Amino acid sequence: MRVDDDAQEAARLLVRERLPALLVLDQVECPYAIVPASQLLGALVSENPTAWTRC
Repeated sequence: MRVDDDAQEAARLLVRERLPALLVLDQVECPYAIVPASQLLGALVSENPTAWTRC
């Protein structure tokens, strides 16, 4: 993934591939960060907490 990629698509990749984390690349494709799955998914849930109450 790159720094400007969609966070929801990153979450789908994590789940689909059962990855523990994602390597994020900058604009020139150098390593920028390693984002743990729990951090990414937690950030997405906190953006829209009511989405989880519909289940």
